[in-house]
Amino acid sequence: MMMKNITALLLLAISFTIGNAASLTTDDKRKLGTTCGTCDAGNNPCQAGGTQLYFPLCGARRRYVQCDESGGCFEKRCAKGTRWNQDFQACVHKKCGGECRNRCKSKDVAAGDFYRPHCSDETKYQQCDASGGCFERHCAPGTVWSDAAETCVEP
Repeated sequence: MMMKNITALLLLAISFTIGNAASLTTDDKRKLGTTCGTCDAGNNPCQAGGTQLYFPLCGARRRYVQCDESGGCFEKRCAKGTRWNQDFQACVHKKCGGECRNRCKSKDVAAGDFYRPHCSDETKYQQCDASGGCFERHCAPGTVWSDAAETCVEP
């Protein structure tokens, strides 16, 4: 019975947090690990001497906040075709080559895992770079991508 009550309270807290995320202060969001910001006085995430210099711009996938060491706040825009990725703290391509979405994840790149199978064509694969960039690559004629081997192999 106690476990059900704890679970219910946890779900209620999560629902409340998600439902009221817009009304949270920057400090509340920072404590929850969900900090986004704008350069408006009430929502500026930049702090003088702060160690985090980049934040997603609240409600905008193609924009981000860049801070300077004195706490200055600057709203920046990603180039067309890219979006802000807080894990990489960089603008990354939404798509990888043609029709596939960019599936490069910071945890995979940090672990040295730079390759993904193509979303629809076994003769292609995705290669990630250290900044979250994604590149569509082609296997040599007569070969197909093997995710297990992380290379193109004969079928």
